[in-house]
Amino acid sequence: MGFALFVLFSKMSWHSKFVNVLAGSAFGIYLIHTYPSIQATWASLFPMPRVYNGAWSILTGLLAILIIYVGCLILDLIRQGLFKLTIDKHRGKLFERFYGFLTRKIASIQKRYISKEEAQQ
Repeated sequence: MGFALFVLFSKMSWHSKFVNVLAGSAFGIYLIHTYPSIQATWASLFPMPRVYNGAWSILTGLLAILIIYVGCLILDLIRQGLFKLTIDKHRGKLFERFYGFLTRKIASIQKRYISKEEAQQ
């Protein structure tokens, strides 16, 4: 069934900005909600024994999943926004600064090494 659905949807051409945002944040959401301190926070907010033993266990379980997903999505969107404001704003500039720093350090080390060799001769 999964393969049939994959083949069916691989032939379709459909674009949605909302779906692209969710798909782009999927890995970030996974990383956020599996982080140990975040998992402890979710466990304290949604105690599983109460969810499992409650009268509306399926509904409260789905609600807990939805709340966790939306919370992690918001955190990932904040992370993406911070990256757009800082690192992505000047694409490549951070690398250029780092490369310039490394070349200056290497050049100074080479100068010291060459001057030591000349002093020994």
